Amino acid sequence: MTSDNEYGLGRRAYHQDQQENPVIVLAIVAIVILAAACYILVHRFHVRPAQLVEGSLYLLHALVAAGAVAWYALTLRKRRELNWPHPPLVISQAKDRKAVKAAYDQNAIVLGYDVHGKPWLWPDATRVMQSVVFGATGSGKTTLLKNIITQDLFRFVGPPEDRHRIPMLIFDY
Repeated sequence: MTSDNEYGLGRRAYHQDQQENPVIVLAIVAIVILAAACYILVHRFHVRPAQLVEGSLYLLHALVAAGAVAWYALTLRKRRELNWPHPPLVISQAKDRKAVKAAYDQNAIVLGYDVHGKPWLWPDATRVMQSVVFGATGSGKTTLLKNIITQDLFRFVGPPEDRHRIPMLIFDY
């Protein structure tokens, strides 16, 4: 024998709060406003119903296109990260020069760029430690080392009047 009253259990849904859902209220208000606008357009402005349907289809297509563009823009970063293999990244020379100059100002060099085109910096404090470059044949090890050497050759240390004479090279043996 149970201590619960079966009569009360059967009527539980009836006794719950019947609050108005704001989404339903907004939907009803939007439908009423839309119906009023249609009535005014047809009876007061003498727009034919076929023209009203055509205009609403244009509006619907514009809203869908705007939604698709917004979705594309909002999810671009995540979709780019999940795409594998990543497509080749093309960085303009002007953008690369800016990134290298910004890296020089931070006492670093640009090792490469991530999938979003953001430069990946290698600070001098990390460079003085031991580093290992490894990868499969054709993965760009030699190109990376050439880029590091090239950036080092164009970096200078010392006072501004002597910068044209002393290139900065970091060697470790």
